[in-house]
Amino acid sequence: MSEGTEKLLEFSQSFKKEYKKKDNIEEWRSYDIEKRIEYALVEGIDEYIDKDAEEARSKSKKCNRCY
Repeated sequence: MSEGTEKLLEFSQSFKKEYKKKDNIEEWRSYDIEKRIEYALVEGIDEYIDKDAEEARSKSKKCNRCY
């Protein structure tokens, strides 16, 4: 990795989540699964990705059985 890339990564870490503190930070967890995954991707939240991906996979599998 080049020195410039390393500096850019260090700089970008200074913006991580701290500026996005919101009063109802967990409100988005009540959204439907597609919106939760979309929100997490846009906001850079990876805390729930395993659980949400499994839920989406399971939901998709159920839908495929309907046809």
